[in-house]
Amino acid sequence: MYLKMQSNGNKRNICLSTQFAIYSGDASNPTWLINRPLINVTGVKVRDAVIPNTFYVIDQRNNQVNLIESLGATNGNITSTILLPNGNYTIPQLQTTLGNLLTSASQVSNAYTVNYNNFTDILNITSTTPFNFATTGNNKNAYYELGFNNNKLNTPVSNSITGADTVDLSGVKMINLSTNHFGSIAEYSGSNYPILANIPITAPSGGVSTLVDMSMDFLSTKVYSLNNIAWITLDERLRVLEPNNDYQIVLCVESD
Repeated sequence: MYLKMQSNGNKRNICLSTQFAIYSGDASNPTWLINRPLINVTGVKVRDAVIPNTFYVIDQRNNQVNLIESLGATNGNITSTILLPNGNYTIPQLQTTLGNLLTSASQVSNAYTVNYNNFTDILNITSTTPFNFATTGNNKNAYYELGFNNNKLNTPVSNSITGADTVDLSGVKMINLSTNHFGSIAEYSGSNYPILANIPITAPSGGVSTLVDMSMDFLSTKVYSLNNIAWITLDERLRVLEPNNDYQIVLCVESD
């Protein structure tokens, strides 16, 4: 379980690696089970991480599109949900896939066409009756990537809708490492998650991004007894990622 144990004055530092973590069928949520609980934990830090860039542009974190269609002035609206297949997309592939899925999902026999402006990098979608997209409570929608994140959503408005932002098919830009076992401490503020470290994904697809911090600086915390630590990994928009099992994270815990 322990990757390394060392002394820092009156403190004891124990480092744990995801190589020894337990995965309960969910690569986004590894857990360390500590046979001998750590007592009086006073600090924590991510010492190093190795993250292969094997993420898809579209996957389970951002593959959902909720389509709202008008049933007429007096009959209200109807909503359908489509899921974009996991993968990396070119613009033509995205146009074809999204257009076909919207047309197939339509409950009012709408035909959808997805257009792309080469000068503005913005999508325009047309149909035969008024439509729009709906926000989702689970934060798994694809609107950011499609350029509709800042549109006024949830009510059918037109037969033609143009994205407020450019299409973004560049993929994951940041990995945020989060755990709630140390209270609300965080290296980075402005989030509802306690984020202990973030790793910019600078490597191209198939490459490796790394984080190394060999200093003795720890985030201050106070945990009386710690017998397990569970992680979640989040992208730059705080959507849960499922990295493959080739990634490695080393977490160091300081205790009295």
